Amino acid sequence: MQERGRMQEGMVADITIFNPETVTDNATYAQGTLPSTGIPFVIVNGTVVVDESEVLKDVNPGQPIRFDPQDSLLEPLEISAWTQKFYNVPQDFGGGVPGTQPQYDKRIIRCCD
Repeated sequence: MQERGRMQEGMVADITIFNPETVTDNATYAQGTLPSTGIPFVIVNGTVVVDESEVLKDVNPGQPIRFDPQDSLLEPLEISAWTQKFYNVPQDFGGGVPGTQPQYDKRIIRCCD
């Protein structure tokens, strides 16, 4: 990875040229693979792959970056352990388990009359 991502002779970099004001994400939930528009040029490893917003056919200069599979670093967590670790908000912040927060009482605090 030492030679990747730098715009310098002998390095491997991909360049996307666009105007952020004109880029549009056209994908929807129903059609998730629709390409974005407004990206006129993409250069991969020194080779133009999108020219004037047209994807060039049979131009594949990129190289996949692969890593050996590894065991997951995530540990299963029980709901009660998660609640204790991440959802334990002090009562004075109005937090805690839903349904146990202090209730607003307009006799004590007047608001929004």
